Amino acid sequence: MLHCHYLKESLHVNFSRKSLQYIGDFGILGFVSGTALTIFYIFLQLVWAFMMMKWGLLLYLTTKKYLRTYNDHQLFSENPDVEET
Repeated sequence: MLHCHYLKESLHVNFSRKSLQYIGDFGILGFVSGTALTIFYIFLQLVWAFMMMKWGLLLYLTTKKYLRTYNDHQLFSENPDVEET
């Protein structure tokens, strides 16, 4: 909008110097807020990526531990003591 008024040479008619300063200050505020939120988003994504990596590794290690305790016959046979729901 500002650029269109500038091209039409009507910027000085619609905006005072003070209002342009306020618009510029609002732009800087948006830039700083956007930068802070981008950094926060990247940090948050890194945290969740680490958590997913940790959960995946722990699931793999737990599965390997349980597979060592059972042989194939015990693991996949029907247990008569377990009731089906």
